[in-house]
Amino acid sequence: MTRRSGRHTAPWLGLLVGGALTACAVTDEANGGRRLVPPDDVADAGELTEAGLVFDVLPLDVPRVDAGAPGDGGGPRVCAPTETCGNGFDDTCDGRVDEGCACVPGTTQRCFGGPPALAGVGVCAFGEQRCGGMGEFGTWGECVGAVAPAGEACDGADNDCDGVADDGCECRAGETRACFGGDAAARNIGACRDGMQLCFPGPGGVGSAWGGCAGDTRPAAEACDGVDNDCNGTVDDGCGCAAGATRRCYGGPAATEGVGTCRGGTQSCAAGDGGVTAWGACERQSLPAAERCDGIDNDCNGTVDDGCLCRPGETRGCYEGPMGTRGVAPCADGTQTCAAGAGGVGSAWGPCAGQRVPAAEVCDDADNNCNGAADEGCACRRGATQGCYTGPAGTAGVGPCRAGTQTCTVAGGGAAWGPCGAQVVPAAEACDDLDNDCNGVIDNGCACRRGQTRSCYSGPAGTAGVGACAAGSQACVVTGTTAAWGACGAEVLPRAELCDRVDNNCDGRVDEGCECAAGATRGCYAGPAGTAGLGVCRAGTQTCAAGAGGVGTAWGACAGAVLPGVETCNSMDDNCDGRVDEGCQCTAGTTRSCYGGPAGTSGVGACRAGTQSCAVTSGVASWGLCTGDATPTAERCDGVDNDCNGVVDNGCACTAGATRSCYEGAAGTAGVGVCRAGMQTCAAGAGGVGSAWGACTGQTLPGPEVCDGADSNCNATVDEGCACAPGATRGCYEGAAGTAGVGVCRAGTQGCVVGSGGVGSAWGTCTGQTLPSGEVCNARDDNCNGAADDGLSCSGPTVTCPAPRTAPAGSTVNLTASPVGGVSYRWEVVSAPPGGASTFGSATTPSTTFTTVIVGTYTLRFTVTDAAGRTASCMTTVTMQGHGLRVELIWDAGDSASRVDMDLQVHNRLATAWAVTAGSANVCYWNNRNPEWDAAGAVDNPALDVDNLLGRGPENVRVDTPPTSQVYSVGTYFWEDDRARALVGTPVGVTVRIYCGDTLAAPPFTRSLRAGASGRPTSTNLANDFWRVARVQFTSASTCTVTPVNDVITGLAAQSGSP
Repeated sequence: MTRRSGRHTAPWLGLLVGGALTACAVTDEANGGRRLVPPDDVADAGELTEAGLVFDVLPLDVPRVDAGAPGDGGGPRVCAPTETCGNGFDDTCDGRVDEGCACVPGTTQRCFGGPPALAGVGVCAFGEQRCGGMGEFGTWGECVGAVAPAGEACDGADNDCDGVADDGCECRAGETRACFGGDAAARNIGACRDGMQLCFPGPGGVGSAWGGCAGDTRPAAEACDGVDNDCNGTVDDGCGCAAGATRRCYGGPAATEGVGTCRGGTQSCAAGDGGVTAWGACERQSLPAAERCDGIDNDCNGTVDDGCLCRPGETRGCYEGPMGTRGVAPCADGTQTCAAGAGGVGSAWGPCAGQRVPAAEVCDDADNNCNGAADEGCACRRGATQGCYTGPAGTAGVGPCRAGTQTCTVAGGGAAWGPCGAQVVPAAEACDDLDNDCNGVIDNGCACRRGQTRSCYSGPAGTAGVGACAAGSQACVVTGTTAAWGACGAEVLPRAELCDRVDNNCDGRVDEGCECAAGATRGCYAGPAGTAGLGVCRAGTQTCAAGAGGVGTAWGACAGAVLPGVETCNSMDDNCDGRVDEGCQCTAGTTRSCYGGPAGTSGVGACRAGTQSCAVTSGVASWGLCTGDATPTAERCDGVDNDCNGVVDNGCACTAGATRSCYEGAAGTAGVGVCRAGMQTCAAGAGGVGSAWGACTGQTLPGPEVCDGADSNCNATVDEGCACAPGATRGCYEGAAGTAGVGVCRAGTQGCVVGSGGVGSAWGTCTGQTLPSGEVCNARDDNCNGAADDGLSCSGPTVTCPAPRTAPAGSTVNLTASPVGGVSYRWEVVSAPPGGASTFGSATTPSTTFTTVIVGTYTLRFTVTDAAGRTASCMTTVTMQGHGLRVELIWDAGDSASRVDMDLQVHNRLATAWAVTAGSANVCYWNNRNPEWDAAGAVDNPALDVDNLLGRGPENVRVDTPPTSQVYSVGTYFWEDDRARALVGTPVGVTVRIYCGDTLAAPPFTRSLRAGASGRPTSTNLANDFWRVARVQFTSASTCTVTPVNDVITGLAAQSGSP
């Protein structure tokens, strides 16, 4: 529900004075006389109501529409000194419309007495006034049927016509909801049960707020009565019993058992640690729950669906328009649906959906304001038409000139004849066989007619039609209001002769000066006579080519001829002398078998023959090196005859890689207790020659007895000399018999510890137990005799909190609480805006300071503790306001948040790139926190107030007085992922909020960013994500336009210039 900023005290909040109810009290007799009351006026001074809530109430002495509501343009209503006759509004703000204005008796006009901008918003609607009097002129009467703005009535309608329904309303008057004033973990556990809050209306039905929480049952000391009095989920915890005994039990209020859905259960007594017995959980019981409006008595108070205004899903007709308009077409009823409350508790009628309420008259043949008359005050009817013509007199109907049509259009609630459409008026003469200027004469002043053509030729006389030369054609070209013959197109003029069997120069002769026909071919050969056709030698081809500029022709080079070369031993006649490979030792490319080892070893053991190939060097063919042969090597104990002497592994102790079992412990211990044999592996000697068995690995030998449930010394006896198993635990208690589990006394735990040198074990010290002590004033049974604070006269501390504060974000607020009877103190933040990190000057003294840079309201609690450990608390609020531009950045990387750093940046319109590794005077960021974009110290210079390193934020940039000429761009860079503990590729949730003045200017921007590389960015590491968030421009001191950009680029692109 929308709430206006500002905190005010409403007159009706003064009903409670000094704790005494002076009016509007409702007593809950079933809960000891606790009262259901409206919140008192101390709530506005920062005190808590009974339900722990602080109330915001709008001022009731000034109409909201005159206090700068959104509906009237955001500023106070301006009253004119005199009426503007005929506009139907109360310009002078005197409650009368168009008073003193002349009118024709019997005529009517629509009227509205509120601010003009609110007419037609919410329930506000125009009325009608009639001109009365006798004679030619009369005066306007009362404005009848108009609905003006009123205080918000919390009825689902926009009564104050500011565009927001029920703003300032906490709830619907008379509505109820469940509540609980104890620890949230105890709610509806054991005897604890919800109470009820009642919604109270403000004076005159304006505004509403929740009253105190009445009728709830909160945790109490366990009374050993078969009930879970302390609401911790265990019945009679701390109460002694006989092991194995059972009894009936019920954890809810005594009066609820057997009522509605509530039923008792059963408890069993069991022995715990140290032999201490206690009653277990109450099983199979059914306890009171919040009423869910389901036709069942869920809270077991004897009443079904109490606190439910209706049944969820039920519907009814509804209408929120002004009286007298219901059922007047087109106004019609809507439908309300009953909806369950939060968590299914309680119910209430929802908004009126589908209704049609009066709107401003819009001249559409309908009665929009539902006053029984359609389109009153309209000059014409929507959609009506009439003939029209705006050309000079006497031209309509001459040449192409024609009359058009006007249509009645509706805009801003009024009606008027629209522009004259489809008419044709005189235009400049276009030389197109039409009378364009509608003067009765066609194409007057034109040299030729649009579309005319004629023959043309611009070459030398006597060449047209000779050889390739030919005449072209001209067309009439119309430009604006003139016409002329265009260029001569498609003519062919004389050119240089191209040797293409055409008379190109048009002189009557074909291809004069050409040696051959371009493109013709002939055979050619330049080798010695008689070699063409022998061996590899072959003739080539010549082609006739045109000369420079296409003039003349000549035979080109001989292409493709093969001439005699050097003989290369390739089984071919390379020199074309009729003989093949003369003078060659072998034929290139042939192979033969070869072997380089001692005679008699080839083919023995690992030895094998290789291969030689015939190769040509300087034109001579010869056999190359022997490759691929295997010759004798040293014996390697690998099951192979490496030295090719016919004997495998001669000189080896074992085969390399073979294994065998081994054990080096005392005889008779192998296989006893934990002792086990190991394994040896055969390893080759130095250089792979010879072999030997390696060390015995994996064996387990006897050791000292370590009390681990195993025979560690392998003597066939387990854990001799051990009192217990190390690491085992058991319950223990050293107090007087019968005190364990009574009052604060509780059993502890003993752990089994290992003896000196790891030998033997024994039970350790009893830790965690609580033993009886002297009784002190703390509402607890310290001496565990079954009675709390017995023999003492006790009273606890008290405290009063300071009133709520409002201050600019980033400033320091002084706070002083007033405790009585305390010895220690604690300030803490109960609730804060998301990402609202804050600090206290001292969190342990009544007087302190509070600082934060995040805009919003912070709820603070001050707790005082006396010498007996009793506490008292109070609460107050601090509201941090923003002025000018505020940009806030927070992020969350889960458990890795302390390893991530984001960088918030804001730059001006002069920036050409973002600041990643290179700085910029036009970017406000961590390395340029206070750039001077204007004169030094000017209020329109930006400032980076907070730069959070390796955390969750926040980071903040502010500009106190931004000029309207400046455009700010907002961006965020994934700066660091803590280097060695890289989070490369892991998404981190990031949120940016932009405030203009004290208002969130756009919904929060959210995005997931990733580190593209580990660590901080460098000139060569710019792969991390850069988020371009939005652009901001102020239109006034407190309003701005936010244009989302919301795209992610790399740091490289951001630094290269993508602002």
